[in-house]
Amino acid sequence: MRRRRELVEQLIRLWLDLTKEPLCVIVEGKHDASIISLLPAHTKPLVFEVQRLGLYRTLEAIRTSGVKRVLVLTDFDVKGYRLARSIISELQRLGVMILSEARERIYRIFMQLRLRHIEQLAEFADDFEKYTPFSLFLEKLKPLSDA
Repeated sequence: MRRRRELVEQLIRLWLDLTKEPLCVIVEGKHDASIISLLPAHTKPLVFEVQRLGLYRTLEAIRTSGVKRVLVLTDFDVKGYRLARSIISELQRLGVMILSEARERIYRIFMQLRLRHIEQLAEFADDFEKYTPFSLFLEKLKPLSDA
C-alpha cells in the first residue's frame, strides 16, 4: 500500500512539473478528460478529447491554440498505442513539441500501479487533494523547521 502511495505521489509531482508551463493534453474520451481535470496543476492544461472532436479536428484545434507543448495521454492498451502513434505522427508533421519522455515516465508509473486506462486514476482521486502546489511547497519547508 505504501508503494502505491509513493507511485501516486511520483505521478502527481511529475504532473505538477509538466503544468508549470502551458500544456495541451490529448486524451481519448470524456472520462479521461474528467480525471485530468481533477489532477492538481500549476496551470490548468488544455484538454482535447479525440472521441468528441475526431482526430483531425483535434489536431486543428491544437494548431490554432498556440500551445507549444503537447502530451499525448491515450490509454496504454493496443487501441491507445495505435491512436497515440497516429496523433504523434501528425503533430510532428505540424512541428509541435511532443512530450514523449513524459508519456514514457507516466507509462512506467501506470505499469507499476497495474493500470492501463487513464480513467483508472479515479481510484486515487482522494489523494489528489493532498498534493496541491502549495501543500508541496509547505512540505519542502518542513525539513527547515525541524533543524
